[in-house]
Amino acid sequence: GTQKPSGLAPALPEAKEGGTSEARGGIPVATSLVEWSRAEISFPLLVKLLNTDTKSGPGVEIRRSVMSGILISAGSRTAHLLRAAGGSLKEYMKGGEDNGLERVRMVGEDMLWLLDHHRGERRVTRNLLRSLGTLLGEEGFDPLLENGKSGEAARLGLKLVQSVEREIRGSEDVTVLLPGAKVYLGVMAFPEKARDLATRRCLEMLEHPFPKIRGTVAEEMYSQMLVLEEEFSDLGEEKYDEVLEKLSEVSWMSPVSELYADIDALFATFGFEKPVRVVKEEKKKEEQKKTTAAPSYLDLVKEMGF
Repeated sequence: GTQKPSGLAPALPEAKEGGTSEARGGIPVATSLVEWSRAEISFPLLVKLLNTDTKSGPGVEIRRSVMSGILISAGSRTAHLLRAAGGSLKEYMKGGEDNGLERVRMVGEDMLWLLDHHRGERRVTRNLLRSLGTLLGEEGFDPLLENGKSGEAARLGLKLVQSVEREIRGSEDVTVLLPGAKVYLGVMAFPEKARDLATRRCLEMLEHPFPKIRGTVAEEMYSQMLVLEEEFSDLGEEKYDEVLEKLSEVSWMSPVSELYADIDALFATFGFEKPVRVVKEEKKKEEQKKTTAAPSYLDLVKEMGF
């Protein structure tokens, strides 16, 4: 007799002898073997597993395994892989009886779990950050922002920022830092404390040692502020314009020490406390010690003109 398919995967197609089989959703499948190596076939099928009961018990482990593959692949630099995984994920997040609200919740929870589970594994977390930044930038979390409670969205946004902060702290890898910054920029669309924390983290990156980071964050934060004009209406028109002017007109490729005044002004405009630059002060003290120390033999040689 024919074995009935597992209740965990009722949506996957069954092959038929002597002809072709077609998966639900119109996805063609070979008669005896699914071509899993073809991303355009495999990811739409894998996403169907997420339509089953994966909220509790062994289903959670299955969901996280599937979601792991999809989210990591959706942050790939390989174009066809990115398109197939990212496209399938976006379609999944739009569906459901509640306009995608529950599915967006699960994606958010699984992303947090994956970032924590793979903490420090840059080969994996780099892709996860890219994937998350893309979802945020392309309004993937809109069902939660529009149909969920603001407190719930704020809590998720806070957790995302804090998780990303732990992952990129101390990194000198631009391929990790820039995707992390994109997450901060995306969470600026979230309400309440999540927006405040994300905005603050963006401002802090404006004094990053790498000019590429400063320039990219300033440019993209300017664009995000334009998109979120209504969300930042509490700033008032004058302060809002001041922020746009600073972000667009300051030369962010200049040495960091020349940017402190403009950065402090931005912090003040948003109502944030100015950053404490402990490291910079320590370096300054070291420089002062060097200038007040007794001259070395090399200094004496230089002074004599040799």
